Amino acid sequence: MKRVAIVTVFIATVAFLVIFIPKFFNVTEEILPSQAPSDIAIDLSIINSSKFKNLETVNAAAEQVFVYTVQDKDNKQITGNILAVNEDSARILLEKSGFNVLSLKQMPIGKSNPFAAY
Repeated sequence: MKRVAIVTVFIATVAFLVIFIPKFFNVTEEILPSQAPSDIAIDLSIINSSKFKNLETVNAAAEQVFVYTVQDKDNKQITGNILAVNEDSARILLEKSGFNVLSLKQMPIGKSNPFAAY
């Protein structure tokens, strides 16, 4: 049993050295702009083309997540999330679906504790 443990440790050590040691010695050098290959050409003529000038700006507002509690026609409370541009839009969507909105609140973006598990 002791011999098997020694052989296992030996094999693990050799595997570690074979896999990880070359990565420590394979250091890549950074290429500075002055050392960049001279055969690279950047064509900025597209900026003056009609394709670029005819682009339309995007004016769409980003949707946000809202947490809601609603009451259905059978007086049953339902809780969930809905995507909408703003709170008024979320309320209108829920009311058009036949619900009575009891509470509606924007879900905060991000996490209050970024180190907590998902």
